[in-house]
Amino acid sequence: MTLIIAIAAAAAHAQGGFAFCAKPGMLVNAAQFGYKSDNLFAGVGLEFASVGVSTKSSYTDSSYSYDYTSKVDVSVFLPQLAFRYFFSPTAAGEVRPYAAASVFYSLASVRIQTTDGETTVRDTSAERTLGDALNGNVGGTLGFGGEYFFSENFSLGGEFGCRALFGGVSEESSGYYEGTYKYNYNLGLGVVYTALGLNFYF
Repeated sequence: MTLIIAIAAAAAHAQGGFAFCAKPGMLVNAAQFGYKSDNLFAGVGLEFASVGVSTKSSYTDSSYSYDYTSKVDVSVFLPQLAFRYFFSPTAAGEVRPYAAASVFYSLASVRIQTTDGETTVRDTSAERTLGDALNGNVGGTLGFGGEYFFSENFSLGGEFGCRALFGGVSEESSGYYEGTYKYNYNLGLGVVYTALGLNFYF
């Protein structure tokens, strides 16, 4: 609470305004918007990743042939709180180094379907299991980078950091006896990332 009050007080006495950042990528795309004071950006953002995997097999003999296809489409949304702290003042034609941090929550959409000949069926059980594992996870990023300011209102940035994701899912099933089986699956994922960003300040 004290940190929030300090940030609000600093923003009230500093020159700043609305800020928007877009980070396009091949796998993960992101956007952030919020308020930037002299040295601090604080805002909200959204990262989006989409992966599709498909396999296809064929069977043929002298009297019969068919194709079997399996396809998995996963989309993950990461709404986030994002912060950047700049170590030097804004000046056109100069690079401003910064440290960055964010906290995010995962929301996933899963679609799994198989096609056997001309019949297509969705595997809702597998969708639910994978969706339970990907939804509701908490994570964050720590990184550092720099922005080159072409003017006070526009910059091109580069960032390097680490992204961590933590979560889990539990399942219960009945056994042959009166008891139940309980399964706990824990997720811990850490990846290094690089990103380029276009930044607009108003």
